[in-house]
Amino acid sequence: MEPGNTKRPENAANTVAPFGFDLHRGPNVASRSNSFREAVLNSYGKRRFWPMKLATAAIGLAIISIIGSSCLDIDMGIGFVLASHMQGTLVDKDMRPVPNVRVERTWDWPLNGRKGADVSVTDEKGHFEFPKVTRFSILGFVPAEPNVQLTITAHGPRGPVEIFSVIKKDYKDRSETDGRPFDIVCDVDGEPGGTASGYWGTVVEVR
Repeated sequence: MEPGNTKRPENAANTVAPFGFDLHRGPNVASRSNSFREAVLNSYGKRRFWPMKLATAAIGLAIISIIGSSCLDIDMGIGFVLASHMQGTLVDKDMRPVPNVRVERTWDWPLNGRKGADVSVTDEKGHFEFPKVTRFSILGFVPAEPNVQLTITAHGPRGPVEIFSVIKKDYKDRSETDGRPFDIVCDVDGEPGGTASGYWGTVVEVR
């Protein structure tokens, strides 16, 4: 080959150095080879670490579920009931309805230390009512037995009287009254204690 002639000789067709570096074509083949090796390594790395990413996502969803079950008051039909919808009538010792009395319901969920309360005021017929309290779990996770302490207090003329108290031991609706409609009659003048109805407080009747 004459000096300065850059024409590739015919007998150099297979003159290739290790790792695909073509001595006559320069670094192009080596670059392609390096790119191939990088692609393989990247693919291997992705296959290697995707279980870790999946586990991280699962942990994140579990945390969201716990937060949701602790903080949200949402009745989505698939939640769990901490306090059932209930209503009642407040009467005096002569069974006459007592109007304009503030009635407070409290619940204490020791599983996570969460407490709550709501208030109703009796109407002219002595009627009061409380909505259902539901917690919603995003992943459908339901904690262990709740043992929610439910207490209803009437703030009548002679001071606060604990008219009803029960421990709710499952997440079913109306489990406080064994599935019956939660409708009670309570004596605002009575002394709290065990009653003939089977409930603690001043319950005269469960309807």
